[in-house]
Amino acid sequence: MCLAGKVPPGHVPIYFCVRLKTMTCKVYYDEKLHVIENLFTGIVKYDELVQMFYDVTELAIQKKCYSWIHDFSNAERQITQAELYKSPKMLSTIVDRLGDNKKSLKRAIVGKQHMLDLKFAVKIYTDLGFVVQAFDNIDHARDWITGREK
Repeated sequence: MCLAGKVPPGHVPIYFCVRLKTMTCKVYYDEKLHVIENLFTGIVKYDELVQMFYDVTELAIQKKCYSWIHDFSNAERQITQAELYKSPKMLSTIVDRLGDNKKSLKRAIVGKQHMLDLKFAVKIYTDLGFVVQAFDNIDHARDWITGREK
């Protein structure tokens, strides 16, 4: 775990940070907005992403928080189309631990690069019944997830 580093503008202090082989994910929990934000850096690979979903789901259970933002703006994603295609089913299995609250899960995915991949992922997720939207800007994602969208 890493607890050092500057808190980005608009974020609450870090809740936890996980350094895996090729990536780091800082997880913030905003009590005021009741949102969990994940900021990824480094190279994001599928197996490490799976581990992060487990960790974030555990935090969601503890905080009863079902609004998540995944920010990949400062990360390089090395996830194949096949992995992208199977990720919603994987997430569905992981978030089954939320029980009935699984239906309350709302996710925003932020990424400046690979918007076509993100839109493809959103299509697959929504086809499985998830509420998810892709954004190229963290502020727009926050507005959408908190209902402050203009």
